[in-house]
Amino acid sequence: DELTTSETKYRQLFEASRDPILIWDATGRILDINAAGLQLLGFEDCYEARQSGQALDLFQTPEDGRRLLQAVDEAGFVKEFEGVLVSRQGRSIDALLTVNRTTSEDQVLHYEVYIRDITHRKRMEKQMAQTEKMASIGQLAAGVAHEINNPLSVISCYSNLIEKSGDVTAQIQEDLEKVKKHTLSCKRIVDSLLNFSRVSETHRRSADVHTGLESVLTIIEKQAGKRQVEIQRRYASSLPPVSSDVDKMAQVYMNIMVTAVLAIVGLGRVSITTG
Repeated sequence: DELTTSETKYRQLFEASRDPILIWDATGRILDINAAGLQLLGFEDCYEARQSGQALDLFQTPEDGRRLLQAVDEAGFVKEFEGVLVSRQGRSIDALLTVNRTTSEDQVLHYEVYIRDITHRKRMEKQMAQTEKMASIGQLAAGVAHEINNPLSVISCYSNLIEKSGDVTAQIQEDLEKVKKHTLSCKRIVDSLLNFSRVSETHRRSADVHTGLESVLTIIEKQAGKRQVEIQRRYASSLPPVSSDVDKMAQVYMNIMVTAVLAIVGLGRVSITTG
């Protein structure tokens, strides 16, 4: 009676666990699996799980499974071994596995395997890393833009001084106009870069979508040209102002356009249509 009570209590704990639990035999075959394990790994029932083959087949890389079993055999247990499992439907699952080995007279009876699904956590970590990377790039871009602004101001200043000196030939005047034109073009790009990299609170105001698009295109159009990608504008002739955060929408435009440009191999065109 005590044995029956103990087994019933164990079974209740086993089935009620929110974390997947598996029992492997000494050869690595699945002996038992709880409801959470069935759901995570995509088995219909325990019978299908037992017939699925070696437990190593659950790993995306079988070598990970072998390393896990080797570590368990050496230490008797392993806590929070990180690996990637594959469900019956082919879905990758980032998991932490804790394994205990049960032995009797130096013979392995079975392995108790506790699984914690960390797929969502890993995805969030990647997103946070990408966000931090983009923030760092933004800070770097802002620093570079400030450094470029100074020599641009000097070039612009000296161009004006030469123009006002009175001793300027027609050829020099033409050359000065080209210098001023390209200096102004660089300054617009730098200003757009500074506006893009600036982090701020959300401030909604009535704004022209086309103006926002153009502020971003100023930055990426030349780079797109180097990749032999044409930027085609199909703007509506009369578009009403839209209430939005101009700076944050510029980031949205930038992400979409950069992704579009990078997706093109060889000659191509990115069409931007408003309506």
